[in-house]
Amino acid sequence: MKLPIPIPSLSGLLGRFRKRGGEDPEDQDPLGDDLDEDIGDGEPISEDAALDGDGAAGVASDDDLDGDASAEKPKRRWGRIAAIVGGILGVLLVLGGLGAVVGWLAVNAEHATMAREALHPTVSVDVLAEGEPAPENSSRDSMPATMAADGRTETGETMTEDPKAQKDAPPSDPLAGVVDPALVEQTDDGPLPKISGDGRQAWVEYSAPFDKTDRRPRLAIIVGNLGLSPGTTEAVLDALPPEVTLSFSSIAPDLQDWIARARRKGHEVLIDLPMEPDGFPRSDPGRNTLLTSASEVENLNRLEGVMKRAGGYVGLLTTMGSAFTVNAESLSPVLQTLKERGLLYVDGRYTSRTMGPELASQIQLPRAYNNRFIDATPSLRAINGRLTELEEITKINRFAVGLAQPYPVTLDRLTAWLPTLKGKGIALAPISAIADKQSLR
Repeated sequence: MKLPIPIPSLSGLLGRFRKRGGEDPEDQDPLGDDLDEDIGDGEPISEDAALDGDGAAGVASDDDLDGDASAEKPKRRWGRIAAIVGGILGVLLVLGGLGAVVGWLAVNAEHATMAREALHPTVSVDVLAEGEPAPENSSRDSMPATMAADGRTETGETMTEDPKAQKDAPPSDPLAGVVDPALVEQTDDGPLPKISGDGRQAWVEYSAPFDKTDRRPRLAIIVGNLGLSPGTTEAVLDALPPEVTLSFSSIAPDLQDWIARARRKGHEVLIDLPMEPDGFPRSDPGRNTLLTSASEVENLNRLEGVMKRAGGYVGLLTTMGSAFTVNAESLSPVLQTLKERGLLYVDGRYTSRTMGPELASQIQLPRAYNNRFIDATPSLRAINGRLTELEEITKINRFAVGLAQPYPVTLDRLTAWLPTLKGKGIALAPISAIADKQSLR
Protein backbone atom coordinates (compact mmCIF):
# COMPACT_ATOMS: atom_id res chain seq x y z
CA MET A 1 0.00 0.00 0.00
CA LYS A 2 1.42 3.39 -0.93
CA LEU A 3 1.11 6.47 1.26
CA PRO A 4 0.21 9.73 -0.46
CA ILE A 5 3.23 11.71 1.05
CA PRO A 6 5.03 14.06 -1.28
CA ILE A 7 8.86 13.52 -1.15
CA PRO A 8 11.14 16.34 -2.23
CA SER A 9 13.81 15.52 -4.71
CA LEU A 10 17.25 14.64 -3.38
CA SER A 11 19.01 17.11 -5.62
CA GLY A 12 16.95 19.94 -4.31
CA LEU A 13 17.65 19.05 -0.75
CA LEU A 14 21.38 18.89 -1.28
CA GLY A 15 21.44 22.19 -3.05
CA ARG A 16 19.64 23.97 -0.30
CA PHE A 17 21.90 22.40 2.30
CA ARG A 18 24.98 23.70 0.57
CA LYS A 19 23.53 27.18 0.37
CA ARG A 20 22.74 27.25 4.10
CA GLY A 21 26.05 25.72 5.27
CA GLY A 22 27.13 28.93 6.98
CA GLU A 23 23.75 29.68 8.67
CA ASP A 24 22.61 28.92 12.17
CA PRO A 25 22.48 25.14 12.82
CA GLU A 26 18.81 25.38 13.51
CA ASP A 27 18.35 26.57 9.85
CA GLN A 28 20.42 23.75 8.39
CA ASP A 29 17.72 21.08 8.68
CA PRO A 30 17.47 19.52 5.17
CA LEU A 31 13.88 18.62 5.86
CA GLY A 32 12.82 22.18 6.84
CA ASP A 33 10.66 24.50 4.71
CA ASP A 34 11.24 22.47 1.53
CA LEU A 35 9.62 19.54 3.15
CA ASP A 36 6.51 21.59 3.82
CA GLU A 37 6.51 22.95 0.31
CA ASP A 38 6.89 19.52 -1.23
CA ILE A 39 4.18 18.17 0.97
CA GLY A 40 1.98 20.93 -0.14
CA ASP A 41 2.35 19.74 -3.76
CA GLY A 42 0.39 16.65 -2.81
CA GLU A 43 2.62 14.29 -4.77
CA PRO A 44 2.30 10.77 -3.36
CA ILE A 45 5.47 8.84 -2.30
CA SER A 46 6.06 5.20 -1.90
CA GLU A 47 7.41 3.23 1.08
CA ASP A 48 10.79 2.90 -0.70
CA ALA A 49 10.92 6.61 -1.20
CA ALA A 50 10.38 7.09 2.50
CA LEU A 51 13.38 4.91 3.18
CA ASP A 52 15.37 7.01 0.73
CA GLY A 53 14.45 10.04 2.83
CA ASP A 54 15.73 8.37 5.96
CA GLY A 55 19.01 7.76 4.20
CA ALA A 56 19.23 11.46 3.32
CA ALA A 57 18.73 12.28 6.99
CA GLY A 58 21.65 9.92 7.92
CA VAL A 59 23.96 11.80 5.60
CA ALA A 60 23.12 15.10 7.29
CA SER A 61 24.02 13.63 10.78
CA ASP A 62 27.56 12.72 9.69
CA ASP A 63 28.17 16.29 8.59
CA ASP A 64 27.18 17.50 12.08
CA LEU A 65 29.89 15.29 13.60
CA ASP A 66 32.45 16.89 11.31
CA GLY A 67 31.37 20.27 12.61
CA ASP A 68 31.96 19.17 16.26
CA ALA A 69 35.47 18.00 15.40
CA SER A 70 36.23 21.37 13.88
CA ALA A 71 35.10 23.08 17.13
CA GLU A 72 37.66 21.04 19.15
CA LYS A 73 40.63 22.32 17.15
CA PRO A 74 40.63 25.87 18.65
CA LYS A 75 40.56 24.40 22.15
CA ARG A 76 43.69 22.27 21.48
CA ARG A 77 45.43 25.30 19.97
CA TRP A 78 44.78 27.44 23.05
CA GLY A 79 46.09 24.60 25.33
CA ARG A 80 49.35 24.49 23.41
CA ILE A 81 49.69 28.26 23.67
CA ALA A 82 49.05 28.15 27.45
CA ALA A 83 51.74 25.45 27.90
CA ILE A 84 54.31 27.48 25.96
CA VAL A 85 53.55 30.63 27.95
CA GLY A 86 53.84 28.71 31.25
CA GLY A 87 57.24 27.30 30.26
CA ILE A 88 58.51 30.75 29.35
CA LEU A 89 57.35 32.16 32.71
CA GLY A 90 59.08 29.29 34.61
CA VAL A 91 62.38 29.97 32.82
CA LEU A 92 62.09 33.67 33.61
CA LEU A 93 61.50 32.89 37.31
CA VAL A 94 64.59 30.64 37.52
CA LEU A 95 66.76 33.22 35.79
CA GLY A 96 65.42 35.91 38.12
CA GLY A 97 66.30 33.85 41.24
CA LEU A 98 69.86 33.21 40.03
CA GLY A 99 70.26 36.88 39.32
CA ALA A 100 69.16 37.79 42.85
CA VAL A 101 71.71 35.36 44.40
CA VAL A 102 74.53 36.67 42.24
CA GLY A 103 73.58 40.24 43.09
CA TRP A 104 73.53 39.51 46.87
CA LEU A 105 76.96 37.88 46.70
CA ALA A 106 78.35 40.82 44.80
CA VAL A 107 77.02 43.30 47.38
CA ASN A 108 77.97 41.35 50.55
CA ALA A 109 81.22 39.68 49.49
CA GLU A 110 83.33 42.37 51.13
CA HIS A 111 81.43 42.18 54.43
CA ALA A 112 81.69 38.37 54.50
CA THR A 113 85.44 38.56 53.90
CA MET A 114 85.89 41.07 56.72
CA ALA A 115 83.84 38.94 59.12
CA ARG A 116 85.91 35.86 58.28
CA GLU A 117 89.19 37.71 58.82
CA ALA A 118 87.94 38.97 62.18
CA LEU A 119 87.78 35.38 63.41
CA HIS A 120 91.56 35.09 63.05
CA PRO A 121 93.27 37.43 65.56
CA THR A 122 96.32 39.21 64.31
CA VAL A 123 99.02 41.23 65.92
CA SER A 124 100.31 44.41 64.40
CA VAL A 125 103.88 45.36 65.26
CA ASP A 126 105.17 48.82 64.60
CA VAL A 127 108.68 48.80 63.19
CA LEU A 128 110.73 51.70 64.45
CA ALA A 129 112.75 53.70 62.02
CA GLU A 130 116.48 53.80 62.46
CA GLY A 131 117.32 55.97 65.44
CA GLU A 132 113.69 56.32 66.55
CA PRO A 133 113.33 55.82 70.35
CA ALA A 134 110.87 53.21 71.62
CA PRO A 135 107.78 54.57 73.46
CA GLU A 136 107.67 54.16 77.23
CA ASN A 137 105.61 51.28 78.60
CA SER A 138 103.04 52.43 81.13
CA SER A 139 100.56 50.60 83.33
CA ARG A 140 98.21 53.52 82.64
CA ASP A 141 97.77 52.17 79.09
CA SER A 142 96.76 48.75 80.39
CA MET A 143 94.20 50.16 82.82
CA PRO A 144 90.59 49.14 82.03
CA ALA A 145 88.60 51.74 80.14
CA THR A 146 86.08 51.92 82.95
CA MET A 147 88.74 52.97 85.49
CA ALA A 148 90.67 56.19 85.52
CA ALA A 149 94.26 56.57 86.69
CA ASP A 150 93.17 57.81 90.11
CA GLY A 151 91.28 54.59 90.76
CA ARG A 152 87.82 56.00 90.06
CA THR A 153 85.26 54.32 87.85
CA GLU A 154 83.18 56.08 85.23
CA THR A 155 80.49 56.54 87.88
CA GLY A 156 82.95 58.38 90.12
CA GLU A 157 83.27 55.59 92.73
CA THR A 158 86.68 54.92 94.19
CA MET A 159 87.88 51.31 93.84
CA THR A 160 89.10 50.05 97.20
CA GLU A 161 89.71 46.54 98.52
CA ASP A 162 87.68 44.98 101.28
CA PRO A 163 89.57 45.60 104.58
CA LYS A 164 88.60 42.11 105.75
CA ALA A 165 89.98 40.62 102.53
CA GLN A 166 93.24 42.51 103.09
CA LYS A 167 93.47 41.21 106.62
CA ASP A 168 92.83 37.57 105.68
CA ALA A 169 94.86 37.59 102.48
CA PRO A 170 98.19 35.71 102.71
CA PRO A 171 101.38 37.63 101.95
CA SER A 172 102.51 37.76 98.35
CA ASP A 173 105.50 35.56 99.25
CA PRO A 174 104.20 32.49 101.14
CA LEU A 175 107.71 31.82 102.44
CA ALA A 176 107.99 35.24 104.07
CA GLY A 177 108.34 34.90 107.83
CA VAL A 178 108.02 31.11 107.55
CA VAL A 179 111.24 29.95 105.89
CA ASP A 180 114.77 30.96 106.82
CA PRO A 181 116.61 31.72 103.55
CA ALA A 182 119.78 30.30 105.05
CA LEU A 183 118.03 26.91 105.35
CA VAL A 184 116.83 26.76 101.74
CA GLU A 185 118.50 25.68 98.53
CA GLN A 186 116.58 27.31 95.72
CA THR A 187 116.00 25.09 92.67
CA ASP A 188 114.01 25.45 89.48
CA ASP A 189 111.38 23.11 90.90
CA GLY A 190 111.11 24.57 94.38
CA PRO A 191 112.98 25.06 97.68
CA LEU A 192 115.04 22.24 99.13
CA PRO A 193 115.88 22.27 102.84
CA LYS A 194 119.56 22.36 103.72
CA ILE A 195 121.83 22.76 106.71
CA SER A 196 122.97 26.37 106.94
CA GLY A 197 126.59 27.41 106.74
CA ASP A 198 126.69 27.86 110.52
CA GLY A 199 125.23 24.40 111.16
CA ARG A 200 121.60 25.27 111.82
CA GLN A 201 119.04 22.63 110.83
CA ALA A 202 115.41 22.88 109.82
CA TRP A 203 114.11 20.38 112.38
CA VAL A 204 115.43 22.61 115.17
CA GLU A 205 114.84 26.06 113.67
CA TYR A 206 111.22 25.33 112.68
CA SER A 207 110.31 23.52 115.89
CA ALA A 208 107.51 24.86 118.07
CA PRO A 209 108.37 26.30 121.50
CA PHE A 210 108.48 23.78 124.33
CA ASP A 211 109.88 23.92 127.85
CA LYS A 212 112.65 21.32 127.73
CA THR A 213 112.93 21.48 131.53
CA ASP A 214 109.42 20.06 131.93
CA ARG A 215 109.89 16.66 133.60
CA ARG A 216 106.40 15.38 132.99
CA PRO A 217 105.90 12.47 130.54
CA ARG A 218 105.56 13.82 127.01
CA LEU A 219 102.90 12.88 124.50
CA ALA A 220 102.91 14.07 120.88
CA ILE A 221 99.73 13.94 118.82
CA ILE A 222 100.04 14.09 115.01
CA VAL A 223 97.11 14.68 112.70
CA GLY A 224 98.11 13.65 109.18
CA ASN A 225 96.82 13.65 105.60
CA LEU A 226 95.91 17.34 105.73
CA GLY A 227 95.53 19.86 102.91
CA LEU A 228 93.49 17.68 100.55
CA SER A 229 90.16 18.95 101.88
CA PRO A 230 90.11 22.71 102.56
CA GLY A 231 87.07 22.44 104.84
CA THR A 232 88.57 19.63 106.90
CA THR A 233 91.94 21.37 107.17
CA GLU A 234 90.24 24.59 108.27
CA ALA A 235 88.36 22.64 110.96
CA VAL A 236 91.62 21.16 112.26
CA LEU A 237 93.31 24.57 112.40
CA ASP A 238 90.34 26.02 114.28
CA ALA A 239 89.75 23.15 116.71
CA LEU A 240 93.15 21.88 117.86
CA PRO A 241 95.68 23.63 120.12
CA PRO A 242 99.10 24.64 118.74
CA GLU A 243 100.84 21.84 120.66
CA VAL A 244 99.37 19.33 118.18
CA THR A 245 101.68 18.55 115.24
CA LEU A 246 100.15 18.74 111.77
CA SER A 247 101.31 16.70 108.79
CA PHE A 248 100.25 17.69 105.27
CA SER A 249 99.90 15.52 102.19
CA SER A 250 102.70 16.09 99.68
CA ILE A 251 100.11 16.38 96.88
CA ALA A 252 97.89 18.92 98.66
CA PRO A 253 97.04 22.01 96.58
CA ASP A 254 98.44 25.28 97.98
CA LEU A 255 100.68 23.28 100.30
CA GLN A 256 102.97 26.20 101.11
CA ASP A 257 100.02 28.39 102.08
CA TRP A 258 98.66 25.72 104.43
CA ILE A 259 102.05 25.25 106.07
CA ALA A 260 102.42 29.00 106.50
CA ARG A 261 98.99 29.24 108.17
CA ALA A 262 99.72 26.31 110.46
CA ARG A 263 103.05 27.81 111.46
CA ARG A 264 101.47 31.18 112.25
CA LYS A 265 99.03 29.41 114.56
CA GLY A 266 101.96 27.86 116.42
CA HIS A 267 101.80 24.31 115.05
CA GLU A 268 104.84 22.26 114.20
CA VAL A 269 104.59 20.88 110.67
CA LEU A 270 105.54 17.66 108.87
CA ILE A 271 105.00 16.48 105.27
CA ASP A 272 103.68 13.00 104.49
CA LEU A 273 106.19 10.77 102.67
CA PRO A 274 104.40 7.93 100.82
CA MET A 275 106.14 4.55 100.81
CA GLU A 276 105.31 1.21 99.25
CA PRO A 277 102.91 -0.90 101.34
CA ASP A 278 102.28 -4.64 101.24
CA GLY A 279 99.95 -5.47 98.37
CA PHE A 280 101.16 -2.67 96.12
CA PRO A 281 99.76 -1.60 93.63
CA ARG A 282 96.39 -2.75 94.96
CA SER A 283 97.16 -0.45 97.88
CA ASP A 284 98.72 2.67 96.38
CA PRO A 285 99.75 5.72 98.47
CA GLY A 286 99.78 7.86 95.32
CA ARG A 287 102.23 10.10 93.49
CA ASN A 288 105.95 10.09 94.41
CA THR A 289 105.64 6.82 96.32
CA LEU A 290 109.04 5.31 97.17
CA LEU A 291 109.22 1.76 95.81
CA THR A 292 111.44 -1.23 96.53
CA SER A 293 111.40 -2.00 92.79
CA ALA A 294 112.74 1.45 91.87
CA SER A 295 116.41 2.34 91.67
CA GLU A 296 118.12 4.39 94.35
CA VAL A 297 118.33 7.37 91.99
CA GLU A 298 114.63 7.16 91.20
CA ASN A 299 113.63 6.98 94.87
CA LEU A 300 115.85 9.93 95.76
CA ASN A 301 114.35 11.94 92.90
CA ARG A 302 110.88 11.21 94.28
CA LEU A 303 112.04 12.16 97.76
CA GLU A 304 113.30 15.49 96.46
CA GLY A 305 110.00 15.98 94.65
CA VAL A 306 108.24 15.76 98.02
CA MET A 307 110.70 18.03 99.82
CA LYS A 308 110.50 20.70 97.10
CA ARG A 309 106.75 21.11 97.51
CA ALA A 310 107.15 23.61 100.36
CA GLY A 311 109.41 24.95 103.10
CA GLY A 312 109.17 25.56 106.84
CA TYR A 313 108.57 21.95 107.98
CA VAL A 314 110.61 20.05 110.55
CA GLY A 315 110.62 16.65 108.86
CA LEU A 316 108.81 13.89 107.03
CA LEU A 317 106.22 11.35 108.24
CA THR A 318 106.13 7.99 106.48
CA THR A 319 102.68 6.91 105.29
CA MET A 320 102.00 3.22 104.66
CA GLY A 321 105.44 1.78 103.85
CA SER A 322 104.93 -1.68 105.34
CA ALA A 323 106.97 -3.10 102.42
CA PHE A 324 109.49 -0.27 102.00
CA THR A 325 110.49 0.28 105.65
CA VAL A 326 111.51 -3.37 106.10
CA ASN A 327 113.90 -3.14 103.14
CA ALA A 328 117.16 -1.70 104.47
CA GLU A 329 118.73 -1.42 101.02
CA SER A 330 115.93 0.85 99.78
CA LEU A 331 115.38 2.77 103.02
CA SER A 332 118.97 3.61 103.99
CA PRO A 333 119.70 6.12 101.15
CA VAL A 334 116.46 7.93 101.97
CA LEU A 335 117.36 8.29 105.65
CA GLN A 336 120.87 9.47 104.77
CA THR A 337 119.41 12.20 102.54
CA LEU A 338 117.11 13.40 105.35
CA LYS A 339 120.10 13.67 107.66
CA GLU A 340 122.05 15.69 105.09
CA ARG A 341 119.08 18.02 104.71
CA GLY A 342 118.75 18.66 108.46
CA LEU A 343 115.27 17.06 108.79
CA LEU A 344 113.48 14.89 111.35
CA TYR A 345 112.38 11.35 110.46
CA VAL A 346 109.03 10.17 111.86
CA ASP A 347 108.14 6.53 111.21
CA GLY A 348 104.41 5.88 110.86
CA ARG A 349 105.14 2.31 111.95
CA TYR A 350 102.60 0.63 109.72
CA THR A 351 104.40 -2.60 110.55
CA SER A 352 106.10 -3.69 113.77
CA ARG A 353 109.00 -4.97 111.64
CA THR A 354 109.97 -1.52 110.37
CA MET A 355 113.71 -0.83 110.34
CA GLY A 356 113.34 2.94 110.14
CA PRO A 357 113.94 3.99 113.77
CA GLU A 358 116.91 1.64 114.14
CA LEU A 359 118.60 2.66 110.87
CA ALA A 360 118.02 6.34 111.70
CA SER A 361 119.70 5.92 115.08
CA GLN A 362 122.71 4.27 113.45
CA ILE A 363 123.40 7.38 111.33
CA GLN A 364 122.35 9.83 114.08
CA LEU A 365 119.32 11.02 112.19
CA PRO A 366 116.76 12.58 114.61
CA ARG A 367 113.80 10.21 114.72
CA ALA A 368 110.49 9.39 116.36
CA TYR A 369 107.87 6.74 115.74
CA ASN A 370 104.16 6.20 116.14
CA ASN A 371 102.94 4.18 119.16
CA ARG A 372 99.20 4.05 118.41
CA PHE A 373 96.84 4.76 115.52
CA ILE A 374 94.16 6.69 117.36
CA ASP A 375 91.35 6.16 114.86
CA ALA A 376 92.27 3.01 112.93
CA THR A 377 88.65 2.21 113.71
CA PRO A 378 86.89 5.60 113.49
CA SER A 379 84.28 5.03 116.17
CA LEU A 380 83.86 6.79 119.49
CA ARG A 381 84.36 3.62 121.52
CA ALA A 382 87.48 2.54 119.62
CA ILE A 383 89.02 6.02 119.78
CA ASN A 384 88.44 6.26 123.54
CA GLY A 385 90.19 2.90 123.96
CA ARG A 386 93.25 4.03 121.99
CA LEU A 387 93.50 7.31 123.89
CA THR A 388 93.49 5.38 127.15
CA GLU A 389 96.28 3.14 125.85
CA LEU A 390 98.31 6.22 124.87
CA GLU A 391 98.00 7.61 128.37
CA GLU A 392 99.33 4.36 129.83
CA ILE A 393 102.22 4.10 127.34
CA THR A 394 103.21 7.70 128.02
CA LYS A 395 103.28 7.18 131.79
CA ILE A 396 105.26 3.96 131.49
CA ASN A 397 107.77 4.97 128.80
CA ARG A 398 107.64 8.72 129.50
CA PHE A 399 107.50 9.45 125.76
CA ALA A 400 104.84 8.44 123.24
CA VAL A 401 103.33 9.42 119.88
CA GLY A 402 99.77 9.03 118.64
CA LEU A 403 98.79 9.33 114.98
CA ALA A 404 95.29 10.39 113.87
CA GLN A 405 93.34 11.19 110.73
CA PRO A 406 91.19 14.35 110.43
CA TYR A 407 87.87 12.54 110.85
CA PRO A 408 85.06 14.58 112.44
CA VAL A 409 84.65 12.03 115.25
CA THR A 410 88.40 12.18 115.92
CA LEU A 411 88.41 15.98 116.08
CA ASP A 412 85.44 16.00 118.45
CA ARG A 413 87.08 13.50 120.76
CA LEU A 414 90.53 15.15 120.70
CA THR A 415 89.01 18.55 121.42
CA ALA A 416 87.42 17.15 124.59
CA TRP A 417 90.31 14.88 125.63
CA LEU A 418 93.44 17.03 125.14
CA PRO A 419 92.60 19.55 127.91
CA THR A 420 92.44 16.66 130.42
CA LEU A 421 96.10 15.66 129.94
CA LYS A 422 97.45 18.36 132.22
CA GLY A 423 95.35 17.06 135.11
CA LYS A 424 96.72 13.57 134.42
CA GLY A 425 100.32 14.77 134.67
CA ILE A 426 101.05 14.45 130.93
CA ALA A 427 102.63 17.22 128.83
CA LEU A 428 101.24 17.68 125.32
CA ALA A 429 104.38 18.24 123.24
CA PRO A 430 105.30 18.88 119.58
CA ILE A 431 106.98 16.01 117.76
CA SER A 432 110.44 17.62 117.90
CA ALA A 433 110.30 17.36 121.73
CA ILE A 434 110.05 13.56 121.37
CA ALA A 435 112.99 13.21 118.94
CA ASP A 436 115.44 10.49 119.99
CA LYS A 437 113.55 9.98 123.29
CA GLN A 438 111.70 6.77 122.51
CA SER A 439 113.27 3.43 123.24
CA LEU A 440 114.10 1.19 120.26
CA ARG A 441 113.07 -1.95 122.21
